[in-house]
Amino acid sequence: MEPLPCYPGMSRLGMSNKFNSMPRSITRTSRAQTNKHALLLSQMKITQNHMTVSELSLMHKVLIIFSRHFGCVFQREMLLDICENYLDMLILDTIPIIIHQESNDQVEKHFEKNFSEHPIARRILRIHDKENLFAQFFGVNKGSPTPSTVTRKISLLIKGYPVFDQHDSATEGINSQRNPSMFLIHKNAIINQHICKDFYCRPDYLRIIVAPGADGQTTGPSNFGTFNRKNSEALGIVLVQNDRGNKKTTQKRSQKSINFIKKKISEHFSAFESVTGHLLRSDESLEEVCHVPPQRNRSKSSASNDRMSVSYVLEHEHRRRYFKLFLIKECCVENLLFFEAVMEYKSFSNDKPKRHLLANHILDAFFDEDSTLGINVSNMMREKVFRKLSAEGASLDLFTPVVSEVETMLTDSYSRFLCSSLFVEMEQNEESCAKEPIGSS
Repeated sequence: MEPLPCYPGMSRLGMSNKFNSMPRSITRTSRAQTNKHALLLSQMKITQNHMTVSELSLMHKVLIIFSRHFGCVFQREMLLDICENYLDMLILDTIPIIIHQESNDQVEKHFEKNFSEHPIARRILRIHDKENLFAQFFGVNKGSPTPSTVTRKISLLIKGYPVFDQHDSATEGINSQRNPSMFLIHKNAIINQHICKDFYCRPDYLRIIVAPGADGQTTGPSNFGTFNRKNSEALGIVLVQNDRGNKKTTQKRSQKSINFIKKKISEHFSAFESVTGHLLRSDESLEEVCHVPPQRNRSKSSASNDRMSVSYVLEHEHRRRYFKLFLIKECCVENLLFFEAVMEYKSFSNDKPKRHLLANHILDAFFDEDSTLGINVSNMMREKVFRKLSAEGASLDLFTPVVSEVETMLTDSYSRFLCSSLFVEMEQNEESCAKEPIGSS
């Protein structure tokens, strides 16, 4: 898994200077190329509401996903991953859209047959790319099966996926050799991308959104990088309280013997008969064959005293991205989003009208009891903020008492972050960035 890169010259707060933290390959994009993207995106019409990606990207970030054919078990796994991450994507103001070649009727039948227990799958916006033109424009790669493809299929079989039932069931004319790829779009520009090298690629969608270049920070004063229900009613997207998708995506494990699997793979992958003979020995367990890593207890990372304080990440934009990714996966990112929103609020020290506008947005997003991002503060504290806003207007210290409470809650989360692999990755990535000359590209 690729680390979240750091770039020289990043803004300390990283809230308003959005483009300062983008990769050089993106910031140097010519105006002509941006216009070219805008023209194409204006032709990509969403099936459910007939909006274009161009229009939607002006309101939100858009993650367009070029999927494999719907007869592929890897595509099924990908859709289940999207379902699990759906609400978190919306919370980060990102709308996923699947690009497919099959007709809309074929896709609906597929969802009805295979995703009846996952209603979120049918909510995901889609675009029909019959002639594969959009995929060609974005340079989506083609691939071919490899020995690793075989072992990944075995791994999915262990989990209970119908690996062989759907094999090679792609509709005639559909590109069955496509590697899945994702492009994050905002305001008609590609701000991040993930190009898969294999059929079975299983990307971390939240990492793609939060990574530098994707600008996981506040996207602007309109909604602080969080899903805005008011300006998205036309999308047909309903952000349901505590609706995090159907977490029961891992089906009952199929009890299949090694010999049965060898026979099935030989039937469907004749070119790999010699490979399977080498990979699958009857004296091995399926976990050994598929290289399923054993569960291990994580020991607390060694950290100096300054690293033990949550301010170590809160005051550093690059580190905060890792912490944010951790909190998203822990389903408790609202406190950090509130902290960042208040940072943005305080940055307008000489613009009280702007602060007043932002204050109302913060109250709507984080103080409304019906909000998905509601923070856990007492009613007394809420009333205190409302009274202060009414009496003094949008003062710079309006949210200071609440921030203190939120930092306490973030400290609890930070203690778990210190024990996580993401913290280790963050430290290792910082060391590599420190060794890189500032002028290097």
